Amino acid sequence: MRIKSLTCLCFALLLFSNCDDKFVVNAAWKDITIIYGLLNQNDTINYIKINKAFLNENTSAIELAKVTDSLYYKDSIMVLLEEWNGSNLVRNIYLSKEFDNTKDSGIFAYPGQYLYKTPVTKLNVNYHYKLVVKNLQSGKEMRSQTNLVGNIDPYLPLQNGQITFRPDNQFDVQWYTGKMLIFMILQ
Repeated sequence: MRIKSLTCLCFALLLFSNCDDKFVVNAAWKDITIIYGLLNQNDTINYIKINKAFLNENTSAIELAKVTDSLYYKDSIMVLLEEWNGSNLVRNIYLSKEFDNTKDSGIFAYPGQYLYKTPVTKLNVNYHYKLVVKNLQSGKEMRSQTNLVGNIDPYLPLQNGQITFRPDNQFDVQWYTGKMLIFMILQ
């Protein structure tokens, strides 16, 4: 019994003597890239938004969001959209950095934002696309790929080419994409 009590006491002392009550929310700074984009085969220009993640122990995130340098890379990234037909590279589409001043005011840096845009070109719904973003200073490279969905065409409920609504506000909506038929019930 005495050995059991002594073992429990030693275990408790060991457990409580190694506790640290400091909780650190922030890790060491790390370059984290955030990329948003939609590709539309019906548009002649497509845009990609590229930001940096930000965090600082001494400044609130609300204040950092107002600083342009906290959000955007200067001229240190190269953005490329590769167009592929199967395993064959068709072409490289280089995106240029553009300042868009149509952004509304809000939490993030204002006026405007930086976007990366394709030159005037049409995308082919039969090809797949690979986005390559390379940080020219660090050498870090981010990649993603996608197929284009195709046009979305309504299937039901149609009457004379228009979507129709029933008086009871309950109906099935069906539409075709370039790849599949999607069903959704609205109530």
